[in-house]
Amino acid sequence: MTANFLQVAPDPRFDVVLMNSPFYGQHYKRTGGRLVCILPASAYFDHGNTVGEWHDLPVGSFAESGTNIPTGFCVKHVPG
Repeated sequence: MTANFLQVAPDPRFDVVLMNSPFYGQHYKRTGGRLVCILPASAYFDHGNTVGEWHDLPVGSFAESGTNIPTGFCVKHVPG
């Protein structure tokens, strides 16, 4: 399924969600399954272990699209 993450209700038939969420709020906090998402580094440094297994992306990864902030991705396994 390809959709706007913010407009889709959690659905137990999906065990993995891969997303590039908005860089505000805490949209990455969902329950049940595995979540892989690109986030600003502040999600990790400000929210710590609530994010999941953190991996830094190279500096300037999104500079071409006008988002020149430190980013990374997390992998989070969340019980249902």
